[in-house]
Order: sequence, then C-alpha cells, then structure tokens
Amino acid sequence: MFTVAQLLILIAAVIGSGSMVGILAMIMRRLHRLESGDRESGSPELLASQLSAIQVELEMMRDEVKRLSDQGRFMEQLLGKSSADSPPSIEPGT
Repeated sequence: MFTVAQLLILIAAVIGSGSMVGILAMIMRRLHRLESGDRESGSPELLASQLSAIQVELEMMRDEVKRLSDQGRFMEQLLGKSSADSPPSIEPGT
C-alpha cells in the first residue's frame, strides 16, 4: 500500500508542478521521520514547530493543487469554446 504522502507525490508528478513535488517530498521525509520515531532532537517544542511547518507546507500544497485545478478547468473551457466556435471540417471526397 502507498502512504498518503507517496500518493500526493505521485499526483504532483502527474500534474507536473515542480514546486509541489518538492514540497511533498519534504513533507514525506518529515512524516517518515516522525512516524519512525527518529528523535534526533527529542524536544517537544521542536517537534511542535516541525508539525506546524508541515501544516503550513500542506496548506501551500492545497493552494497549489486548487490553483492548478482551476487552471485546468479554465483550459478545458477555452478548448471547449474553441472547438464549438470552429466551423465543421469538410473532408475531401465527401
């Protein structure tokens, strides 16, 4: 099974936003470190600040996904209007 972070990285790679892939990779690394119990610092304050940073990065990623989704919908609308406005093509021999 894939973790949520791995699925998000896969989605980001498909969408093609380099900044989002980087953010997701960093989130995945931090989540893995927290899940594995790596306590390189051990202080609760540092863990809390890391969690806060992850939440900020996740919100940035959500904004990026929303922006890309809006752009995709806009492009679909433009392409739909473009094909509806174009005259029908007449193939030779008909």
